[in-house]
Amino acid sequence: MAEKTFTLASGQSITMRSPTEAEVLAYLDRRADVEMGIRPSMDAYDDGDKQLEACVTSPDREALADLFEDYPLLNRTLRAVFMELAGGEKTCRRDDSLILPEYRTSGARLIAFLYDGAPQPVRGDDEAEDVYTARVAAWEQAQKEAAIVLKKLTRFEIKALEYETRQAERTRPQPSALAKLAKAHVATLAGRPGHKEQVRDLLASAPLLAANLGVQLFNAATVALQEEQGK
Repeated sequence: MAEKTFTLASGQSITMRSPTEAEVLAYLDRRADVEMGIRPSMDAYDDGDKQLEACVTSPDREALADLFEDYPLLNRTLRAVFMELAGGEKTCRRDDSLILPEYRTSGARLIAFLYDGAPQPVRGDDEAEDVYTARVAAWEQAQKEAAIVLKKLTRFEIKALEYETRQAERTRPQPSALAKLAKAHVATLAGRPGHKEQVRDLLASAPLLAANLGVQLFNAATVALQEEQGK
């Protein structure tokens, strides 16, 4: 489990470990509730701070509590490191051109995402055109094989999700619910045994990615209104 040690301007050093999947999703849920004006519990510190503090391995709890008394906004510093350790620096963008034909055997509607992909090769000054073309082709194939392909949400799933959200008096689904959907909607790559499990393991190890994919999966269920042409 990764750790990071950093020193505050006041001179104190703090060490944080990588958060677990459960801790990341619990943190995201509480922050989402706070942003919607919902109080997660009667505990004033149950707004994500508990998950941050759980990842602090040094100093001890008493010393950390003293630091919070001196710097009540210390949670902002801890939050930045927490998100970094949770994989917040990884990028993810939608690109449906990455969907291989082997994914389409099920007939499901699909969307694809490139996760932390390598940049396109740059042609060397003395590199032959055919050599460079071959390198680009290999890069494109690697991008497609590394893509995360998800099955789109069905109309029924959206209805059920909206109902659950309204029942909880929220204006949008919780990140943990969306992350769960993302993992459940990993598409099957025909002829690649164990591929789906590998992608799910990746999402479990990178819960911020799973939550991000869940949001994008949910957003893919809507379409913008085109500008009206006349009346």
